[in-house]
Amino acid sequence: MKQVGQLLYIEATTDIASKEESNTVFKDFDEIIANEMKNPWVAVVIDLKNKYKIVEDDLKHFSKYIAPFRKAQKKVYLLHGGENIKTYLQEQGLNTFFQVKNSINDIKHLMKVQPAKQPASLSFNVNMVNPIISSAIETLKTQCQVQAKPGAPTLKEKFTAKADLFANIKIESNDFNGYIFFAMPEKTFLKIMGNMLGEDYEQVNDELLDGMAELLNIVYGNAKKEYKANGISVPQVIPSVVKDQDFKDIEKKMDINLVLPFSSDAGDFFAQVSYKNQTQKTASPAA
Repeated sequence: MKQVGQLLYIEATTDIASKEESNTVFKDFDEIIANEMKNPWVAVVIDLKNKYKIVEDDLKHFSKYIAPFRKAQKKVYLLHGGENIKTYLQEQGLNTFFQVKNSINDIKHLMKVQPAKQPASLSFNVNMVNPIISSAIETLKTQCQVQAKPGAPTLKEKFTAKADLFANIKIESNDFNGYIFFAMPEKTFLKIMGNMLGEDYEQVNDELLDGMAELLNIVYGNAKKEYKANGISVPQVIPSVVKDQDFKDIEKKMDINLVLPFSSDAGDFFAQVSYKNQTQKTASPAA
C-alpha cells in the first residue's frame, strides 16, 4: 500500500476469488481502511493486475464501505479489472460505486476535474437507489426467470418511456420521505407474471395485479437489508397497485423523481424513487 498524491493505492497480491485467500485480503483491507480513513486521500485504488477476479462475496464485503466512503466523500476505483468485471458491476447496479479504469493516469485526471458537489439530498439518494437496482435484478432472476439489466438513472423530466401498470410503496421515516414505484408496459408485465406463476396470460386480471404488488414487496424486502447495513431506517410497509393518474399526481408532489430504467428478455420496464428533499422537510413547520 502507498499513497500516490490524492490516491491510496493498494495492489492485489492474492487471488481474491479464492475464499480462504480472500479472507486474508479482506482482513488487510479492513485494517488499511480503519487506519487510513481520516487521512486526506480522496480515493482508494485497488489494482487487480488484469489477473485477479472479484466474485459476489467479495462485493458484498466491500459494500459495507459504501456508506462511510460516501459520507467521507471518498471513491473506489478498480484498476486493470477487465471488461468482465465492468460488465458484472453494471449488471449488479454497483458501477456507480466501484468504477473500473484502465490506468492510474485516467484516475489522476478525474481528480483534477472534480464535478460540482451534489446537494446532500442527491448524494443520499444513491444509497436508496442502488439497493433497489440490485434487488430488482435478483428478484426477477429468482422469482420470474427474467434476466434484467439496469440503465443509467435519470430524472423523470428527461425520461420518455411509458408504462401501463404501477405498484408503489409509501415510505415515511427520518431518512426518507417518498415513494418507490415499479412500472411496466402491459406486454412486459404479462410475460414476467406468466414466468412467475407458470402460466400464459393474454390480459391483465385482479390476480395478476396482486402479483405486481407482491413483486415490489419482495424487491423492497430485500433492499431493506442493505438499507439497514447502510444505516438507513425504513419502515415495514405494504405495496399497493395504483392507476396511471394516481402515479402522476404523486410525482407532482415530490421534489425529485428519479427513474431507474431496466431492459430484460421480457421487455423494458422501470422503477422510480420519488421523494421529498429532506432539508426542506426539516425546515418546514409541523402541520
